[in-house]
Amino acid sequence: MKKIFLLLPLFLVACAKPDSSNLEDVKNREVEVENENLRRKATEMEARLAKQQRLFTALSGTYEGKFIVGTKEYKKRIMLIPSLPPYNAGRSRTLEEITADLNNLTFTVQTTTLNAQTGAGVDQCGLGHVRLSYETGIINAASEGCSTIYIINLYESNGRTDDLLLEKPGVAQKSHDLVQKVYSQELTIINEIFVEMRPAFSAKTHLMVLRRVSEQ
Repeated sequence: MKKIFLLLPLFLVACAKPDSSNLEDVKNREVEVENENLRRKATEMEARLAKQQRLFTALSGTYEGKFIVGTKEYKKRIMLIPSLPPYNAGRSRTLEEITADLNNLTFTVQTTTLNAQTGAGVDQCGLGHVRLSYETGIINAASEGCSTIYIINLYESNGRTDDLLLEKPGVAQKSHDLVQKVYSQELTIINEIFVEMRPAFSAKTHLMVLRRVSEQ
């Protein structure tokens, strides 16, 4: 009887010992689930980046138009230059790589004012790391180094000449609608932008429609 009692604890310990193969299976399943979640998140982020890149690509380019100050006519040229090209390499990327592109996707906005009659340059300014609203498409470009603030909307005049009389909510709504068309791929390129130009040293705000003259 004494021997039986001595062996019983050893038997219980042996029964309680976990199966190492089962533990390994559990760990492997957990790793697979985690990797699948990361892959799904990366796919969703790549899709969001591609959608945002469609908007940048559609806007990228050079636009020109005219405005009048007093009796003088000027030409305004605005270049919208994306900081990053669309990603087309086909390689699956890490979350860190995709996040970096989402955070660093911006415009460089280069503005030039010319005498409309002579073509002589009046002023020029470059604004870097300019972001846009992914909902409305509106770009607010301002910098300490530039004496003018630019508010840029996507636009489509359809040949009308009275569009500068539109109230700003109407312009913003049109910009929003064009953004949705770009996202749905109904539009692949924006041919006009509506610009509100606010000189820092003047109470006068200039409104103008600039039309695309080249793509980037």
